[in-house]
Amino acid sequence: MRFTAPLALLVASAGLVRALDNFLLYNPPPQVNLTQFITAFESVCTIWPVAIENGQTLLGALAEGPRFNLDPPNSVRVTCTWLEGTTLFQYAADIAGELGATPFS
Repeated sequence: MRFTAPLALLVASAGLVRALDNFLLYNPPPQVNLTQFITAFESVCTIWPVAIENGQTLLGALAEGPRFNLDPPNSVRVTCTWLEGTTLFQYAADIAGELGATPFS
């Protein structure tokens, strides 16, 4: 019985880590270099109006370049996760599209 609370916390945090590791792969717009896109994405994610208007809490904003031998060159991996109550919201696709990026296909 005394392990119930720590176990629940461990399970909840594992779910949160999986939610934050839900990256989407995008091509930045051609006129923007990778560093500029990453900076812009993370900045916009932290002030995303839809999330703020709904009273959501930011859990994570991350954009990073391609992983060596795993992702296509010049691609970017993005995630933008907000929390409302116990529900997670992912705005990465909306923000990447707003910044002119296209989904990698």
